[in-house]
Amino acid sequence: MKQKTFKTSTLLVGLLCFLVLVSCNRQADIPQIRQSYALDLDREAILGLVDSSSFPSSYIQGSLMAIDEVNQSGILPKPIKPLVMDDEGVVSKAINIARDLSGNPEVFAVMGHLLSGPAISASIIYEAKKVLYISPSASQTDLIRQENS
Repeated sequence: MKQKTFKTSTLLVGLLCFLVLVSCNRQADIPQIRQSYALDLDREAILGLVDSSSFPSSYIQGSLMAIDEVNQSGILPKPIKPLVMDDEGVVSKAINIARDLSGNPEVFAVMGHLLSGPAISASIIYEAKKVLYISPSASQTDLIRQENS
């Protein structure tokens, strides 16, 4: 009986290690997958737009107008598709949004997180996942003074 339990435990530990390795490897490949998606002309280029308000702001409206203008001009080899989200100025929501966007290899860049607190928290995640990130209005100097660990 002990030998059967040992074999089962060993099998479960081995399976768990395999799953951890596979999932870690997938996460490590996201920047390379993102790059290949960006270069693939048959795929959409998804730009994350993150607002920091509980109602539609002029930031989102202006960004959508600019994206529409760029898409109509044909300057780029493929259209940009906006993915609009809102962190409502809450750090925990910004972190969850940053995790979602940076985990999506189809997202080539993110603009937004308009308030400094959410922007700083999100920027750490974007930097770690190698996602181009621009905050158009966050003004706290800590946003640009993050040290690489």
